[in-house]
Amino acid sequence: MRNLDSVSKSKGITLLTKVRIVKTIVFLVVTYGCKNWTIKKAECQRIAAFQLWYWRKLLRVPRTARRSNQLILKEINPEYSLVGLMLKLKLRYFGHLM
Repeated sequence: MRNLDSVSKSKGITLLTKVRIVKTIVFLVVTYGCKNWTIKKAECQRIAAFQLWYWRKLLRVPRTARRSNQLILKEINPEYSLVGLMLKLKLRYFGHLM
């Protein structure tokens, strides 16, 4: 994560490129092996909080700013959430086993 600080703070890289980098590098590392995990509700909330924390970091929104999560997600416009991706991978794996 610390190696990506220079990318997330760079003003020469567009927001779309930063989002693509996060999806390809960070999300793949987080979802590695998630097919075999038992994901509980508290863990889902922590993963969703991590995702929103990183989107806020990319947008350079300070913690004290009063911006709702819906506004952040509307600005980033992700196709899927990290928890949704993990559930999709689990279902795909289950279908493969069946």
